[in-house]
Amino acid sequence: TAGIAAAAYAGIPATHRRVATTCSFITGHEDPDKVQSQVDFLALAQLAKNGGTLCFYMGMKRLPLIVEQLVRHGLPAKTPAAVIRWGTLPQQQSIAAPLDELHERATEAGLGAPAIIVVGQVSAVDREALNWFEQRPLFGKTIGITRTRKQASQLHAQLEQLGGQVIEAPTIETVEPDDWQPVIDTVADIARQEWLIITSTNGVIGLAGIMESLGMDARDLARVQVATVGPATAGMLREVLGIHADLIPEEHTGGALAQALADTTPLKGTRVLLLRADIAGIDLPDQLTTAGAQVTDLPIYKTRKPDGLPAEMVEHLQRGALDWLTFTSSSTVRNFMDLIGHSRSLLDGVKIASIGPITSATARELELDVTVEAEEHTIDGLVAAICAVSEG
Repeated sequence: TAGIAAAAYAGIPATHRRVATTCSFITGHEDPDKVQSQVDFLALAQLAKNGGTLCFYMGMKRLPLIVEQLVRHGLPAKTPAAVIRWGTLPQQQSIAAPLDELHERATEAGLGAPAIIVVGQVSAVDREALNWFEQRPLFGKTIGITRTRKQASQLHAQLEQLGGQVIEAPTIETVEPDDWQPVIDTVADIARQEWLIITSTNGVIGLAGIMESLGMDARDLARVQVATVGPATAGMLREVLGIHADLIPEEHTGGALAQALADTTPLKGTRVLLLRADIAGIDLPDQLTTAGAQVTDLPIYKTRKPDGLPAEMVEHLQRGALDWLTFTSSSTVRNFMDLIGHSRSLLDGVKIASIGPITSATARELELDVTVEAEEHTIDGLVAAICAVSEG
């Protein structure tokens, strides 16, 4: 029940072996048509004086009356008390104060309904140590994610676990290529390739789907070495196809991958297959071709811009309620700025988090100030960068 859960999430136990042996739940807002109140404030004051915890529901409008009645019936005015608003939610707010100061402190903090009022010694039991929920590094921060819906889940979950309120605003949609046949024909004959390069998790998923439709499995890649642009793509490769990447560059960019491949093997005459997005950059295939590789560069999926930003994102921007906006690729930056159009002033005061140098360069090209760039160009690195700034 909220009386226990909201208190616990604010670092207040309903009972405590040293100071509280009972817990009572009381309505703070009785039916106005009642002839007289059924709340026995004398009994409640005695309970609280003798090791009891009082949890009032729906009592914010009547908080001064509740305080006055408890004190009138014998509860010391300095009894510890607390108010918790939006308990267990990312917007949770809480204050603790002596009973006779509770209404003033709650008003100063702007706390209104819905809220739980807790009265009793438990409100003063080592609350700072127990208040784990509000002490998470991203608590109280609202963070926008611009990845595709399919890709947003990992980032969403990590930010939420660290206390952030997450607003999803996909700026990319992935769709099938206009013509699958070139990809199907190439994958069917994939054994003739010497290296396969996949630059995104979407590329892995697309490859797995084609292989499944052709009756192929990991054994068909036995003679092909596989490189991925980063650990997230490599992880998806292991998860979906059971294949460990042979090469992952230390810096997770196309240019770094091309250089790492050139350092690993003589590229002259080497057959290299790239499976990636239709809008992928030209640096990777150009560097490989310049080094002498025979490159086949095929789009295994297309990306397109959605029709608009979700209403929730627009509403948060208009209220100035967005703290962070995350970008995980150059296309997410470009699409977001296209979608926001002439309303870019809505981003004033919003911190920008970029997953890596290419994404950051695109953001700056579009006159965005990048607050932080992930040192490790992964989702984990992006989250760590946001936490470092938020905690600092």
